[in-house]
Amino acid sequence: APWYALPRLDARAWARIALGTVLATFLGAFLGSYALLATPVALCLTLGSLGPVYSLPLVWAMKGERVSGRAVAGTVVAFAGVAVF
Repeated sequence: APWYALPRLDARAWARIALGTVLATFLGAFLGSYALLATPVALCLTLGSLGPVYSLPLVWAMKGERVSGRAVAGTVVAFAGVAVF
């Protein structure tokens, strides 16, 4: 198949893709904007900057990827820095 051809998926798979696109694109932006209005800016920015800290255990739990010691150490340092802040 050429590189530009869409994959052949059933209707359920396309529905899941569409739902994921809507949730990630619109709902994420909406909730982020609402968080800026509903919480103090410092708290919202602090929690927003912890994305890598949240993603490390999720990638291990959901995808089973190995996490390096450096990544764990960086996560601990980042979390400690936020806790001190």
